[in-house]
Amino acid sequence: MPILHVSRSLYRALAAEVGGDWQAVARRRQRVLDACELTVARIEREPDFANPTRFLFDEVRSSFPIGRQEHVRRLIAVHMELAQRAVAAQPPERRPCSALTRRGTPCLREAVGSGDLCPSHRQLTPASERHSDAAVAAGAALPAA
Repeated sequence: MPILHVSRSLYRALAAEVGGDWQAVARRRQRVLDACELTVARIEREPDFANPTRFLFDEVRSSFPIGRQEHVRRLIAVHMELAQRAVAAQPPERRPCSALTRRGTPCLREAVGSGDLCPSHRQLTPASERHSDAAVAAGAALPAA
């Protein structure tokens, strides 16, 4: 299940539970939708997101009557588990090399490290950046010039 579908499925399940007077319902539903999408996007960006269920429930709990909050928490827990599984099942992101070959076509190799270049095109970066990248990778400080 794609990650966006998890967010929208959770919203559809929660929208019917939103309580309050008719004037506040639309505003509360929008808040619930925004919180669902924010949380699912954060799960996707931050694989070590500590407790997405608690985070989302804390964001939206005021939109629901007290008697329905346990049901809402269970719905959130199930959907957050689905979101985490969907993110874990996605293949790792592949970053292509940003350099061009001698023939002018884009390089097809994968970029490595924090740069945008593959090992073959690494020499295209300025020497000062290469040394600072190496120092950062080694955990050492650069000597003063």
